[in-house]
Amino acid sequence: MKTRTSPDQAGCCTFFFTALLAGMFLAPALCAQPAARTVDNRFLLIFDNSTEMKRRLPAVEKALDILLATSVNQQIRSGDSLGVWTFDQTLHAGQFPLQAWDPDDAMTISSNIITFVSQQHYARTTSFAVLHPSLEQVVQDSERLTVLIFCDGAGEIHGTPYDTGINQIFKQRQGERQKERSPIVIGLRSQRGQYVGCMVSFPPKPISVSTFPPLSEPTPVLPPVTNLPPSPPVPPLIIIGTKHESQPPVALPPPALTNLSAPKVSPVPQSPQLQPTTPSTNVPPPPPAQSGAPAPVVESSLNQPPAPVTESKPPVAQTNVVAAPIANSAAGGNGGLIIAVVLMALAVGLVFLMWRRRQATPQASLITRSMNAEKKSPPPPP
Repeated sequence: MKTRTSPDQAGCCTFFFTALLAGMFLAPALCAQPAARTVDNRFLLIFDNSTEMKRRLPAVEKALDILLATSVNQQIRSGDSLGVWTFDQTLHAGQFPLQAWDPDDAMTISSNIITFVSQQHYARTTSFAVLHPSLEQVVQDSERLTVLIFCDGAGEIHGTPYDTGINQIFKQRQGERQKERSPIVIGLRSQRGQYVGCMVSFPPKPISVSTFPPLSEPTPVLPPVTNLPPSPPVPPLIIIGTKHESQPPVALPPPALTNLSAPKVSPVPQSPQLQPTTPSTNVPPPPPAQSGAPAPVVESSLNQPPAPVTESKPPVAQTNVVAAPIANSAAGGNGGLIIAVVLMALAVGLVFLMWRRRQATPQASLITRSMNAEKKSPPPPP
């Protein structure tokens, strides 16, 4: 007994089958998605240990509490590293343990930093020059770095792209800051080894830092391509002419083929017993052709050696010999050429007539000549 499937059951099966296929195709794509990239974000606090800065510790403490309570204007994230340096005539780095930022411990971290700074030895003079070598090394080794320098504005800073502007602010605001017993805070930011921003703040106003530019994805290094198919041979280019410095070489096209020569005339057969005498004529050379038109070539049978005569099949001589006209010749040259052609035609005709007469003379056989000789000779005496 066959069981029919209801429309609801068929629709349910189709839905599950479609969902199964979608899961099979989407699961590899979801697995292949790369994980979110984590950016290495570092923060470094540097404190000036001058005698003047010791008088400004209350203002430094207040500014630091506000800064860390707001998570550096919401720019320090959980897990980011936070370091502390101090300097006078020498850099003191690594004395305060590196902190992993936790927003819930902001007040504790701030208190520990203030306690550490207040316990330092304060000197009358300090130098920003001791910061440059170590700070440059940290900039080069950090993907993103935020540096906050708490100082009194005495002296000059060097080693950053913003030295001129910072030193000018020091001269303008140093006296005012000294009266208010408040520090000057320099905020530097670097990204992938390059400085990308600087801001100078004056507590009790909030400390500000510049924003980072977006990180561009590093360009992937492609493997070298090997086993490339050989490129097809390039036909050679024939360059004709002299190369000039002012103009590049010019490839000249091949000359056009033109039939400028006159038809060749077969040599006239001559009898070995008879040599025709051909009068010599001084034919002047053809004048040079005009520019742009090549001079034609004239060929005649006078310069050809005589061919051997065969008695079995005498060739038929050609009598009408016409030379190709010479283009662009002068009036005086035409007369000499016509005379030469006429003499040549007469010589050929004379040779042909003598040859025909020679062939028309009957040649008696050996027996007939013997009988004629006997008839002409006197009979022998009895």
